[in-house]
Amino acid sequence: MRVSFLFVPEISDLTVCPKCGAANDPQFRYCLQCGAKLPAPVPSKSLAHAKPSGVDSGIEPPADALLKEPVYTGGHGGETVPEESGEAVNLPAYAVIEKHDLDRRKKAGVVFGPPPNGVLIGFFLIIGAVLPPIGVAVALIWAFNRRYRTAAIPAFAAALVGAALWGWGMWSGARRHMYDEPYAALQTYVKAEDWAMESRGNYLPMVELKIEGFLPPDFPRPGQVEFAIVEHVMGPTGYLVEVRPGSEENAFYRMQSLWADHTGEVRIGSRNGPRFKR
Repeated sequence: MRVSFLFVPEISDLTVCPKCGAANDPQFRYCLQCGAKLPAPVPSKSLAHAKPSGVDSGIEPPADALLKEPVYTGGHGGETVPEESGEAVNLPAYAVIEKHDLDRRKKAGVVFGPPPNGVLIGFFLIIGAVLPPIGVAVALIWAFNRRYRTAAIPAFAAALVGAALWGWGMWSGARRHMYDEPYAALQTYVKAEDWAMESRGNYLPMVELKIEGFLPPDFPRPGQVEFAIVEHVMGPTGYLVEVRPGSEENAFYRMQSLWADHTGEVRIGSRNGPRFKR
């Protein structure tokens, strides 16, 4: 706000009435004696040389700045608002993708369209871990789908983990029951020898046990576990027999031999090894 002072020119001390000649105060415009109109006061110096002595207070901006948008300064004093440069303001606009750039992105495998569904991916990862064949099929399908191509490797990994878990479960189950068939064959052999001892008064080799009918001709019958019955000692009053596992069973399952004699006691590992417990 620009503040200036108005200088009132100095005038004479008294104004004389032209009618009655009475002296009046210069502030009056009519004579107090007769009521006639008094002449205007004469200034003591020319008004042409009068200049204001006030200075700008800086409170209010210039007149041409009053039309500009107000600027919030955070409660501080007014700041100088920069004048507009007249340059065109770049408004936000959508990026335009040229055709050659679009082809390049397609070749690079850039996915266009909505993002893949995370819930669907998580569901098939679980299914792939539980059922590995389905997980492998889903991974192959996703490998040829631009939208789900990034999820193909996790799906295949989930299928591998599921297959490993299934394999470990089958291996542990087979290892837990790997002695069932050899032990059952050994018990059949011991019973046949006891039967021969009761009937003939002596123990017989396995070939004669089959001929005499104490054992079936196809003993031992083939099963899931490969093993062989080896007679080490055979006499009329005693015997020592071994159920020897196959090479694959020994290497893969770490399967050991089962040993038995005419007492019917079964040991594992050797003839003097620990007793075999079911």
